[in-house]
Amino acid sequence: MFKKNTAVTGFVFGLVSATDGSAITSDTVTGYYLLDGGTQGTVTGSPVHEGNGQWSVNLLAAEMNGDVVGLIFTHTSAINASFTIKTTTKLVSELNDVAATDIVSSGAITTSGGAVSNVTTVATTTTNTDMRGTDSALLAASAPSNFGDLSITASTGLVDITQAAADKAWGTTTRVLTANTNLNDPTAATIADAVWDEALSGHTTGGTAGKAVLQTKEGTVSVESTVNDASATTTSFVTALTEATSSHYSNVSLVFIDGTLVGQSRPILSYDGTTKTITLEEALTEAPANGDGFIIKTDHVHPISEITADMDANSTQLAAIVADTNELQTDITNGGRVDLLIDGIKAKTDSLTFTLAGDVDANIQSIGDVTDTLDRIERAVKGNVLCTVGSGSSATSIVTSACDPAGVNADQFKGRILTFAKDTTTTALRGQATDITASTAASTPVLTVSTMVASPVSGDTFTIT
Repeated sequence: MFKKNTAVTGFVFGLVSATDGSAITSDTVTGYYLLDGGTQGTVTGSPVHEGNGQWSVNLLAAEMNGDVVGLIFTHTSAINASFTIKTTTKLVSELNDVAATDIVSSGAITTSGGAVSNVTTVATTTTNTDMRGTDSALLAASAPSNFGDLSITASTGLVDITQAAADKAWGTTTRVLTANTNLNDPTAATIADAVWDEALSGHTTGGTAGKAVLQTKEGTVSVESTVNDASATTTSFVTALTEATSSHYSNVSLVFIDGTLVGQSRPILSYDGTTKTITLEEALTEAPANGDGFIIKTDHVHPISEITADMDANSTQLAAIVADTNELQTDITNGGRVDLLIDGIKAKTDSLTFTLAGDVDANIQSIGDVTDTLDRIERAVKGNVLCTVGSGSSATSIVTSACDPAGVNADQFKGRILTFAKDTTTTALRGQATDITASTAASTPVLTVSTMVASPVSGDTFTIT
């Protein structure tokens, strides 16, 4: 409680960082005051840091001369600390004790040792500004109508805040935190535990990490349960499963997740939906204990007995496969049919000759049942003339530097066709063919030809056919 128009010594307030909530302990703090909604003024006193983000400032009487005083303290890095104070004209400590005899007579108020011990009902009272109750007591006239609804915790003396009151406070547009000394910052371990203990079933929004983890779990684990059998064996035990359909969990894998069998996995041979009994195909290394946990996976496996039964049902086909395999092995062995066939092929390939590495020598005996084919080809080839171009040739005149066979008579090659080789020097002449209109009488004749697309150069080669 503050008295109007009375100076205040050591008004205390707290400042915390607007960035991370840490205590503000240095630099300049400026205070402002507002009296009854008037013009704002600057607090004369300079705030002083007392420690741990608590500051104090002295307020002048003029700065408290209002029925409602608004104070705000600012710092460049802090959340503003704001206060609204309703002043009073007289403090309780300034009231005078009143003796019983000063109020009424005839025993309406009984005193003992100078203090009031009993007050009887008084029909009529008169105004007395000196009248007061127990020190610091709240006068009923100034209490709000719902004051009796407040709940106070006896051990701490703190007023319990209702949910409605909290919602109203946090629902306001502007809130100012004046200190963080009573905030319980959770540790990293507490936050991590809360995240990992969060139930996956509530995370159903597509594209979120929670939904992805839920989908991974649902695609891997069908159900988690425990052994509910004090007499479990290595191949059969009652479970705490709730599934009522028999064979629902048949032909899937069961994996123990705790107890002495942790990590062991076995295919489920059968499941009894009435008794909740699981029977395994293969025995565990030891019987599970009552309460041991396990998961049933979403895979599909075939028990050995089922595989064996299928093999027995197809024994005739398997026997035939085995017989064929044995026959093939006999044929492959030395002297067998396959071995003899391979030997015959090898004898033929060994007779092949390779004058040029990688090229099989060919001996053509006939083509199309014509037995003198080779003679005909040889004769045709021998009629060709192979020539090389010399210097001084043009598009209509070819000077040769070599011919095989060599020229002898004039016009010896007239009327024949010459064709340049595919790899001749002049690119434009590769594959070019032209007719010979005249030739000189020389071993390396000059050939007159129909106009070609380009002039040949020394080293170009061609064939006369």
